[in-house]
Amino acid sequence: MKWMKNSIESLTGRLFKPVRTIQPIFICGVSGAGTSLLPALLHQHYRTDAYIHESDMNPALGSSRLKIDGVRHYSNLTHYRAALPLPIDISQEEIRGGKLLVYRRAVRTPMPTNRILDKSACANLLRSKPYNATFTNARFVMIFRDPADNIEGLRRKWPDFYGQESLELLCDFWQDLHEQFLADCQDFPDKTLMIAYETLVENSLELLHKTADFCALPPRTFPLGFINAPHYDDRPNSAGKGIRHVKNGVISLRSAEEKKRQPYTLSDQEVSRIRQRLSPTYEKYLARSLGM
Repeated sequence: MKWMKNSIESLTGRLFKPVRTIQPIFICGVSGAGTSLLPALLHQHYRTDAYIHESDMNPALGSSRLKIDGVRHYSNLTHYRAALPLPIDISQEEIRGGKLLVYRRAVRTPMPTNRILDKSACANLLRSKPYNATFTNARFVMIFRDPADNIEGLRRKWPDFYGQESLELLCDFWQDLHEQFLADCQDFPDKTLMIAYETLVENSLELLHKTADFCALPPRTFPLGFINAPHYDDRPNSAGKGIRHVKNGVISLRSAEEKKRQPYTLSDQEVSRIRQRLSPTYEKYLARSLGM
């Protein structure tokens, strides 16, 4: 009923804490590395005010310079890569104003925690420095995965975009984004958590608990579907984009053995080339990642 919706939104506005207390949790990573899975799991099991992804942000941002379109809007990978960083002349006030507009439109809970899950695959990797300067209490959760698996997924899931690029250019893209984030997060190491996708799959509950503790997320005390706890439509465990393997509204995870049974589109020679090129960067992340 409209009167009830308006009343709840009014109450939410009155209870929402001052701007300075808002804590964005920026989910960082290359597309296909688990950047949708991780925040969805956190949002299901822990109290957050909202889980916001790219498709939520763009309608609210309008012509804002924070806006980043999906890959289908770019002619090639080079064009897309150039659009990912924020303009060098953008101010903290412009960043804060655009982000708060998105966050406030997304929050629909009368009991706010002021924790916002902000996921923008690829873009958050190259925007962490200005985001950290703007939101001094922000957290950055970086999820990464084996580069051969990540690149294979990019080509298979986005065949009309990543699938049109050479293996060498995809390796350049992967390495560039990961090395840039490593360099930038040296300025705020205490605010950064790195998670290997493979560790998430094998130790999901323990890793989620540690991630929630890092982000100061309280556990949900109400059943799924109550207030703003999300409920996902059931979806079989099949290869593809976005959240999958959902039963009775709850997200499950594939085991390593199940993953091996999925179609794999890279040859042994291509896998070898990728790992030879990108293993040094991958090893840096593994050394810094949250272990079990």
